[in-house]
Amino acid sequence: MVGGGSSTFHARGQVDFFDERYIFDIAIDDLKDLSMPASRAIVSTASASRYLQQLCKHWGHKFEATFDSRQGRVALPFGPLELVATDDALSVTCRLEGDGDLDRMQMVVADHINRFAFREGELTFDWKPVT
Repeated sequence: MVGGGSSTFHARGQVDFFDERYIFDIAIDDLKDLSMPASRAIVSTASASRYLQQLCKHWGHKFEATFDSRQGRVALPFGPLELVATDDALSVTCRLEGDGDLDRMQMVVADHINRFAFREGELTFDWKPVT
């Protein structure tokens, strides 16, 4: 893999790809229609796990949410939100299902995470399309 990355395959059908700049956590058995619009932002923060858990707990009152200290998923009305935390970054993936607005989903997610990060200051979300 380019950039000195590595990969690990888990017995339950999950593959983790690690690279210096990006983290992809793909549950092979749970892949949805790959044609649905999606975007990802890698957000630099030393509090990634904290923000992941806070957001999943917050939205877990209204929506189905599963999470642990390193990864989370929230079934939002407009599509799933996937989060992966490392020691220095939070990977945020928005997937749009049906007729929705990906830009709006990105704004809502970033706004909520920034509320939890008020002590740290506004975080930077550089959204890139997921292909």
